[in-house]
This record gives sequence, C-alpha cells and structure tokens, in this order.
Amino acid sequence: MGMALAVSPVTPASAQEEVVLEEVTVTGSRILRQDFTANSPIQTVDEQLFDETTSIGVETILNRLPQFVPAVTQFTTTDVQQTATNTVGASTVSLRGLGPNRNLILINGRRAMPVNATMVVDTNSIPSSAIERVEVISGGASAVYGADAVGGVVNFILKDDYEGASVDVRFGDTQHGGSQETTISALIGANMAGDRGNVMIGVERSSRGLQQRWERDWRVADMANPNTGATAFFWGTDTWVSNVQGTNPFTNNPSRAAVDELFSEVPGQVSNNVAFTRYLVNRNSGTLYTGLMNSGGRAGSYRYEGPFLGDHDGNFEGLPFRVIQPDGTIKENNFWQWFSTPLERLSAFADGHFDVADDVRITAQAMVTRTETQTSLGLTADNITLWGAPIPFGNEIYRGNDNVHLNVPDSLNPDGTTNSAYTIGGRFDVECDAQPTAAMPWLDGLPGCTESEAWPTSPEIWNLFMSDRTRRPISGRTGRPTTSEMLLALRGRARTR
Repeated sequence: MGMALAVSPVTPASAQEEVVLEEVTVTGSRILRQDFTANSPIQTVDEQLFDETTSIGVETILNRLPQFVPAVTQFTTTDVQQTATNTVGASTVSLRGLGPNRNLILINGRRAMPVNATMVVDTNSIPSSAIERVEVISGGASAVYGADAVGGVVNFILKDDYEGASVDVRFGDTQHGGSQETTISALIGANMAGDRGNVMIGVERSSRGLQQRWERDWRVADMANPNTGATAFFWGTDTWVSNVQGTNPFTNNPSRAAVDELFSEVPGQVSNNVAFTRYLVNRNSGTLYTGLMNSGGRAGSYRYEGPFLGDHDGNFEGLPFRVIQPDGTIKENNFWQWFSTPLERLSAFADGHFDVADDVRITAQAMVTRTETQTSLGLTADNITLWGAPIPFGNEIYRGNDNVHLNVPDSLNPDGTTNSAYTIGGRFDVECDAQPTAAMPWLDGLPGCTESEAWPTSPEIWNLFMSDRTRRPISGRTGRPTTSEMLLALRGRARTR
C-alpha cells in the first residue's frame, strides 16, 4: 500500500505585501555610457576630473588626455599679434594635433561662439564649475558635423536639473611659488511645478597669476652658464653703428689702421668692415666695443664696460644680464619673458527648462563671460624691426630739414653767422663755433654747424669713421625706441630734432 503526501508551504499574509526599495546601488562596469554604445570612438570626461584639480584652464585638463595635443595654452606667452585669424590670449584645444580649427567645439550639443575667422572657440569662456561632463569624439566626426570636425568633436555638457546650492573655493600653487590659481564659484538650482521644470544659476570668479622665467633658479643658472646659448634676440640691446641702409657696405668703412689703433690689444683681429662687425657703444663713456651676440667681433669684447648683473635701466638687479662665453663672445639674456600667462575670468551662467507636455520641452540657456589675459613678446619692438636712425655725419654744413612737421632750420644764417638755435642755450643746445678739443674733435671753430657738430656722437665714433676719406651718413641701431634715447646712449645727453 502506498501513499503519497503533497506538502505545500504556507505563505504568511505579510510576505505578500510589496517591498519598497529606497535605494539601489549598482557596481561594476555595466553602467550605461555613450563610450560603449556610439558608432564613433567617444571618451567621456566626468566632472570629477575637473573637481580634482585646481587648474582654472579647461584646456589644461583636457590636454592630459592622449587625444589632445596642446595648442594655445597658458604657456603660450609670446603671442602678441592680433589679426583676423589670431586672437591674442585665447586658449584652444587641438585633437590629434590637427589644429584648433580642425575640431568642433559644442556646448550642450550646439556650436559655441567662435572668437575669430578661423572659427576656433576660446575655452576660457567656458566656466569649469558649470561643466557636468565632456564628451570627446576623436574620429569619424566629419561625416556628421562637416569639415571643421576632421580632428573630432569636443562637446561640453553643462549641468542640468541641479537642485540645491553650493559654494566652491579652490586655491592652487606651484612647488616653488608663482602662477597661483584661485577659483570661487557658487551654484543654485531648484525644481518647480512638480518637477516639470528646473532653473539653475551660477557665478564664477577665477584668477591665475603670472610666472616669469627669472623666478626659477634652474633657469637663472642656465642663463649664468657661459657654455649655454643666449636668450636675448639676435643682436642684443646696445646701440651699434653701421652704414646707412641702402649704401654699399664695402665703401664707407673705417681704415684698417684706425681699427687696430682702437683695439690695440688685438691688432688685426677686429674687422674694419661694418657689414660683418658691429661697433657697439658703451653707454656711460661713448667708447666702442665689439662681440655682443656676434662671435665675429669677439676679439674686441675686452672693451665692454658692463653691466653684467642687471640691465642698463636698473631692472633685474643681481641677475646675469650679460655673460662672457669661453670664446670671448658676450651673450645677453632676456629676463622679460614669461613661463605662464595671467588670467582673470568672471562668468555668470543660467540654464532652465520646462516640460509643457510629455514630448514638449522649452529650454533656455544664457552664459556671459569676461576674460582678461596678458601676453608678452619679451622683446622690444625695435629688436625685431632693426629700428635705426640715420645720423648726419661729416664736415659738410648742416642745412636742417624743411619738413613742415619738423621745422629744423639751416644752421648757417644768410649773413654767414651761426643760427641761434644751434648755440649753447638755444633750441638744440649744441656747440658749433668753438675750437676742437679731445672730447669734441668734430668742432672746427667756423660759423655754422657741420653735420657732426649738429649731431655729435662720441670721440671714438668720430675718429673711427673719419679715418676714411669718404664722408657719408652713418646709422645708429639701438635697443631704445626713439632717436633722442639713441643719442643719449651715444653721448649721455638727449637731443631731438
């Protein structure tokens, strides 16, 4: 006899009630991201990467990724030429190194406002505190977005549906000081109408300090090393004397004997051809030397009178302004250059949306940013353009300049006397009628002014260039921006015409 029993579990009535889950935590790598579902390679940069750094430059953070090649960043310090296709002070990003105008910058999927005709976007205008994430398409984007997305697309997604309030203060400094960065931002948002709408408003103030090259000991040590190259521009910043541009450089040179007499310690080693040798002026004495940033004239560098520490104007005291190299050449260092540009950014942004229906949403977005930055060429303009002033030189009578804007009179009156403007205490305060002296060998004791009496230089310049029988104007090229300052370097006294 068999018997079978069926046993059914009894479920308590309380177990049939629904269980309400208050929170679900998902771990692992199966979270939905565009990176894993898009047809083109996409990398998503989360807000966390921006929060973990004190850098205020958006481009600085993105340049850490392998897809980006630094384009114009805070370390582009010498860009000073504003043109229709170049905006000084802007920061840009470049995907694959194809250039900032070959990748498309979007904000919330819409094209951002460009800053010049190349259609590049200044990332300084995007407040980092408003960024929720950045989606980077690094290939295959031009088929969708056009030719300006050959390098890819960078889409800045701003925060949305933010509810609450937050204040964020950040400060960053380098190990040895300089280029400090400070950011103060505030964000407030609220939902409305039963969560059908949201409004978010934020403000941000960011600043970045200037970092100069001389503020780093290792850089100063490089400049002080006589075996390293110069950091100044090609010919340095001292006044030098040459033939006037456009004249034959081989027919108006000082005599060989005069050069050897001037550089008596190295006879025959300093060329008398001003096309190859720059005769430079010691500013305090008006004497001549050679060899500044010119190895061809290094034999005459022993006549250089300084300065070595700090420049002529008292800047950068104690720093190696000029250094004599092992071959005798004098190298000059430029301490005006920067490592990092300063930045001041003030921005305000607002974002809002309202769901009119399940499939209808009204959105609005506003963003205002004011950025102020500086760049420095690190060189005077006259160094770049070879500014020079032709100086009348020789023993012919100076006839002035009848240009209506200059109104420089003839030095000789019709009655054969010297024009009062060319006397001590006169308009030009020069000496023309006295007898020659060792300090003023160009004087001839006759009425009127010769060209060298009206435009006195220095005894060494006069004796050197008068050693050739040809009388032509000479030209002074200088690291100073005006003719009067050039003459100041030549004679220690300013003259204007």
